[in-house]
Amino acid sequence: MIAVERAAYSVGGLLFLSGVIHLAILLISGGTWEGPVSLRKAATFGLSFGLTLINVTFVASFVPLKDRTRTALLGVFAVACVLETFLVSLQAWRGVPSHFNVETPFDAAVAQTLAVGGFTLVAIIVALTAATFRAGTALPR
Repeated sequence: MIAVERAAYSVGGLLFLSGVIHLAILLISGGTWEGPVSLRKAATFGLSFGLTLINVTFVASFVPLKDRTRTALLGVFAVACVLETFLVSLQAWRGVPSHFNVETPFDAAVAQTLAVGGFTLVAIIVALTAATFRAGTALPR
């Protein structure tokens, strides 16, 4: 296992823990589950991106990539996962919607950063998928 994989597993675990903590705060505080400013979004983003990062890292370990390529793809993917989770959590704690919110220049910057982060995540998954289906790729059963 290379260093970026260990780091990605650790970051994925921390993101998952963030989701669990936000869920606990939501349940203990009696906050609402509905609406765009609920801590539900912080909880679901933490849980989802934690599990996604862990699973993408695991699957990528079977894809024949050069170490530099694997490090770059997983490193950028991990940063994008953290950024997405952090910004959604920040907006939830601020009590403002995280997506499609252009009320202030700061909120617009957050919404644009979330869009770029989402595009980055999709692009990396497409790149890993393409590498998996390359001619001559033999994966273990």
